[in-house]
Amino acid sequence: MSQTIVKKNHMDIPWHDFTDAEKDEPVSNASLKEKASVIGRVGMMFLSCGTGAWRVRSSMNTMSECMGLTCTADIGLMSINYTCFDGEACFSQSLCLTNTGVNNSKLTRLEIFINDFVSRCDSLTYGQVI
Repeated sequence: MSQTIVKKNHMDIPWHDFTDAEKDEPVSNASLKEKASVIGRVGMMFLSCGTGAWRVRSSMNTMSECMGLTCTADIGLMSINYTCFDGEACFSQSLCLTNTGVNNSKLTRLEIFINDFVSRCDSLTYGQVI
């Protein structure tokens, strides 16, 4: 009996290679694309914990405000479509999970990260955040 290999339906996102930002640059000084990418990545991490859209959107909004952006997001069970604005330009992405589950431990760590991000946004480097 021959085995058929099922090809992945979603492409991997090379988060660490996504931008040209200096890793030691403060994330608050990064470009719109880089700030928006961090916001989207954190949103996806929250969504992957099995949490609801309200908590995902709240975390994305918290990060956006700290970095001087406005973010609008359409959040589904396994996907986020969002746009970030800086007053002059905008950056949009559509992101999708390959699977989901419930992970309260990861969710707690993410909540701590968001609370810490608010007080340290100006001092955290792009490399520390990604």
